[in-house]
Amino acid sequence: MGYPFHQPTFGELVEGMDECELADMHKEKVEALMVYDPKRKALVPSRFCSFHLAGFDLDEKSTAPLGPPYEPDPSLKRERLTEYVAANERFEMADSSIDVISVRVVRASPAHTYPVEVYGKIIARDEVDHKCVYLFDRERKDAQLIKTEKDMLALTGPYRALVTLGWMYFEFDLRTKGKGDENADVPFSKGVISYYYNPFHKRIISQLPSFHSTVKLVLQRVSLPVAASIEVNVVGEGQDDSFAHYHGKITAGTTKDYKQHMVLYDSSVPSSRGLVSGNGSLVLNRNLVAVKGFVEDRALEKDEKLVLYVCFLGAGCEIEDEDKKLPAQEDDDEEDDEDEEKKENEDGESDGVCDEDGDGESDEVCDEDGDGESDEVCDEDGDGESDEVCDEDGDGESDEVCDEDGDGDGEEEEEHPKNVVTLRYPQVETVWEYGSPKLQVKVNWTVVRDLPEWTDFFHRYTLLPKGYKSPDYRHGGFY
Repeated sequence: MGYPFHQPTFGELVEGMDECELADMHKEKVEALMVYDPKRKALVPSRFCSFHLAGFDLDEKSTAPLGPPYEPDPSLKRERLTEYVAANERFEMADSSIDVISVRVVRASPAHTYPVEVYGKIIARDEVDHKCVYLFDRERKDAQLIKTEKDMLALTGPYRALVTLGWMYFEFDLRTKGKGDENADVPFSKGVISYYYNPFHKRIISQLPSFHSTVKLVLQRVSLPVAASIEVNVVGEGQDDSFAHYHGKITAGTTKDYKQHMVLYDSSVPSSRGLVSGNGSLVLNRNLVAVKGFVEDRALEKDEKLVLYVCFLGAGCEIEDEDKKLPAQEDDDEEDDEDEEKKENEDGESDGVCDEDGDGESDEVCDEDGDGESDEVCDEDGDGESDEVCDEDGDGESDEVCDEDGDGDGEEEEEHPKNVVTLRYPQVETVWEYGSPKLQVKVNWTVVRDLPEWTDFFHRYTLLPKGYKSPDYRHGGFY
């Protein structure tokens, strides 16, 4: 029996190797990651390379576990909000976590227009260990069909809460099938989106224009997070057809508005795992949501802390994209797309432009009714930002009410909508009883631990070779 292989730490490499030799190892890895992107017309990093890569395995999966059960002892004094105090444990909880709300293909190139089959990987890297936390992982034979720019990718992660007080990285390696050659794998989206922690930004929208698409990533920052792991089971007389072939969507989030939720289950998106597991529970694409353990806005009610909302939607309900603001100059380097836009605007009329964030730059045009004019901006939640125009009936005008339960009747927002269940800590289960089948929702509350005080990775950031300090993931090159 052989001895187990010992992977040297970065500190051991630094002590045992010449500085130039170590720098060459990093440069060789980085150069192998550079790809020419015809959309951006530049050599860009295809994967994370923001710290010293010598001896680092970019494909290693994160194995950081979920935290212990969240069972704080209120009778024991704690000195800080982040301090977790229980009968036999005392440690620091994370200050902040990131929920991955959605990923959409908001633009496809003329060579690969909708509908398009997408497969490949999306990976997150946080400061817990910088290893791979998979958000999307589909093989070619299990490709997801994206019909329009409204469709979300069926994310399957993260399996644990993502934690950072600095940088976080999202790697995209999505492919599609060649149109001339069905056996060809065509790069569809490839590159990196970086995120830097900002305590004043609660909802973060980023885009990656690359190769044959533009993908949009929507994140949400959660303060003093507690992880909620969700399970949905049937309640009733056995597993009848109505349950086994349950059609609809299940979303979850920290607000009652399902349009700001992440999608946990969608029966319209086939999966190799099926829709129902052997024990009768629904097979959720993902099941973990970080919920707020602290409310920063003192105007909010106290009971908004540690609350999870789970929403049940009909199969025909489309979750519109509420996140209208886009980065400036989105796709300005794609000539084919520019030509298409020119054709669309040959009517001689200028589309309405919004500058909702006050940065002096034009935000995305909001033209829901297709009349070539900017629609009126709504701000129903009073947060100072434009909300999405609600045009459920397709008449080109903003509706006052939405029909969330799909019964054909417009309804104003209720205090307790009948298609939403609320779980407030320490509650661990509830039942959704509106219609058939009845579904039982269970939640397991766990601690989100703080970042490790010191790891090998902090050392890697400080020893980057000259000329490789700060990669520009969007435009290529290094600062």
